[in-house]
Amino acid sequence: MLDQLQRTLKQTLTENLGQCIKRLEASLDPQRGAWNNCLQLLADFNRLERENMNNLLSRDDYNLDFAKLIQRTLYLIDSLAEDDLSAVRRLREEIHERILVVVLPERRAYIERFFSKNYFKNVTYIAYGDSIPTERFDLAVLEDMTPEPVPQASMLLEQYAEGIRAYILYFGEKFPLNRAKYADKVYFANSIFSLYARIREMLDFMKYYSDEPMASR
Repeated sequence: MLDQLQRTLKQTLTENLGQCIKRLEASLDPQRGAWNNCLQLLADFNRLERENMNNLLSRDDYNLDFAKLIQRTLYLIDSLAEDDLSAVRRLREEIHERILVVVLPERRAYIERFFSKNYFKNVTYIAYGDSIPTERFDLAVLEDMTPEPVPQASMLLEQYAEGIRAYILYFGEKFPLNRAKYADKVYFANSIFSLYARIREMLDFMKYYSDEPMASR
């Protein structure tokens, strides 16, 4: 969790220092020293921007102070510990819904790296060819079967799409089945980045939408 936050903050820092500091402040435990340090950064940033808007600084002075703020922010990000993070944020980021992931055996190690145990707390993995679990899942992820012969891939995929009692997210470039047939059950992501975003979207959707027919499939 900490590693992901640090990467996200550094990416934000390259685009918007003020936004980075505010996101950092929202992620920290107010009882920890890192939060106080972050508030000082935010105060210094606001002061610098205010003085710049009022033409109280030369361009060189502004650039020098801005660069110092960037270095201080980077230092604070790099020095963070897990205990510095807000417990509320940690709980908000964790995903406890039951997720079934169906993969080719040789791809499982790669996919497991995406479903970090720091965030995803309830993931079950099976390989194509394994029996479909009888229990109910909140969401299933079917990985692309492109390396397999097309007829075999289509038959296996249809078996899982029909038999899994959950909404399904297909992770791959080309869905080999009839999309119209599965329009109300199967959704799509074609990159590791869109996969994470779509999982979040689907889980949020299911919190507010009850679909009894889907539950009985």
